[in-house]
Amino acid sequence: MKGNILFSVNTVFHLMMTKLYINKNNIRNASIICHAVNDELPKIINNDPSFDTKFIIDRNKKYKTTFNRALAKKSINQNIKRYLKKIDLTCIIVFKDNDIVNQIILEYAKVQNVKTILIEEGLGIYTEPIRGYKKTPFSKMKQLLMSYPKYSYNTQGINPLIGEIKVNSPKLLPDAKKRNKIVSEINFNKVKELDRKNLFNYFNTRNFGVNNINGESVVLYIGQPFSEFNTLDSIVEKEKISEIFNVLVESNLNILIKPHPSENIDKYKHLLNQNSVKIIKDNHIPVELLPSYYNIELSITIHSSASLYLKKWYGIDSISLADYFLEVDSEMRYILKNLYNVEFVKDLIKLSNRLKALGSK
Repeated sequence: MKGNILFSVNTVFHLMMTKLYINKNNIRNASIICHAVNDELPKIINNDPSFDTKFIIDRNKKYKTTFNRALAKKSINQNIKRYLKKIDLTCIIVFKDNDIVNQIILEYAKVQNVKTILIEEGLGIYTEPIRGYKKTPFSKMKQLLMSYPKYSYNTQGINPLIGEIKVNSPKLLPDAKKRNKIVSEINFNKVKELDRKNLFNYFNTRNFGVNNINGESVVLYIGQPFSEFNTLDSIVEKEKISEIFNVLVESNLNILIKPHPSENIDKYKHLLNQNSVKIIKDNHIPVELLPSYYNIELSITIHSSASLYLKKWYGIDSISLADYFLEVDSEMRYILKNLYNVEFVKDLIKLSNRLKALGSK
């Protein structure tokens, strides 16, 4: 294929941004690599005729032994390189520059002198590691026997193989991540309602939703995988969630839970005996597109980056309960407040009053 732009995705957000980027820039020759844990993503991509070529990596395949898993990884990494060689690439676009698959792709791009772009996927691009930036070489054994890339990086945005970074706020990007790179603004501030609905339908590959609240006003609760990523003890997390939902239920508003794809949704099971509380079990619809289906009045989150586009596209305000769950450093607080447009609420009484004001509209 002549002059292809390759996108590498592993989340529904990546795919949503890919479709927006293709449409906005009128790209006619696009290819895609998918390395997602989400089983629905390959199905959506395989049904999309707009991509010239596709390479799907099965992240959920089970292996009997560690040795078999290692052999499979080597085969996958080698097949990525073979796939890339078949395409006449002009540009490679990734949403993470520090995972294994994308580093293999970026190393190939360097050898072939192909332009590389990193697109913002969330808060991670703006933050600096507490213990500093780290570039660690993979062992020679992994490089030789499993076709691993040369290095691992402890944060997004410092891989020197990236030529350009596109973010919503270039001025908030740390200087270390700007070094030797072109930095530009990615502007999806205005996406037409019809385009958003078309995107929702694109992802809605099966009967979706909690139909008995369709059309009614709802408060959206966006979950975060704190206990799953060992940021918070699971018992403490469950207690805090229960306390928050006591306030939410007392508001007499419809509450819709959208768990993070990495969350164990069983931790919300005890809340579902309340008639006003529903949960979205499907993980194939981006949070940013849910207002195309539900009448969302307010979003409650910890620090979900979805609040950015909920505000830009629909004018939906977001409340952050980050202070109620854990200590948030000043850097993240500044980004959440000034870029992601969130209102910080630590006191549940204040949350209750905010919900009462919403219910009295």
